Amino acid sequence: MKTHILSLALVIAALALGVSPTHAIVIDFESLILGGQGSTVSEDGFTLTTLNPDELFASGTVDSTGNSSGLGLTNLALSAVTELTRDGGGAFLLSSIDLSEHSHLTVFDVTFTGTFSGGGGIDQTFSLDGLLGSQTFVFSGFGSVTKVHWFQSGEAITTHQFDNIVASANNGNAVPEPASLGLLGLGLAGLALIRRGARQQRG
Repeated sequence: MKTHILSLALVIAALALGVSPTHAIVIDFESLILGGQGSTVSEDGFTLTTLNPDELFASGTVDSTGNSSGLGLTNLALSAVTELTRDGGGAFLLSSIDLSEHSHLTVFDVTFTGTFSGGGGIDQTFSLDGLLGSQTFVFSGFGSVTKVHWFQSGEAITTHQFDNIVASANNGNAVPEPASLGLLGLGLAGLALIRRGARQQRG
């Protein structure tokens, strides 16, 4: 019986620690139409824009074997800037993105710049390897940003494709909700009672 109570208390405590208002979403562009073009694309509470008219292009993605694997988005202008914002202008956490060469396998860099909600910014550059298939790049420090823009550098003869953007619609510093704190307290109280009973039996 004590084992079951202990297990229940641990589960409650773990659930309380794990509950968070942060929910990552994956922007995968699967809702787009192949070949569609525009200056703005909105999906899952986020919007991507470019100043170049109709340069955001929905294109097919391929895996490392050359097989089709879904849809991605490409900014067709080599020197164009693409910008990601959260609908409504709130802060968000940017976690990762998939990048690949669009039409020619070549090596080049893509530089990302995030603007923090409290001012200031952060930069991070990723290098594409020139091989078939996409690469997943993980961001470091891109929490509490209100916008992120990026462009490719170098003498690339092709544009880059991006897909599977993982973001969370908050600043990445989740504060437990009152319900979570209550569950945590309940779990810890259960553990305390179990330890007290064990000491009394030994006494």
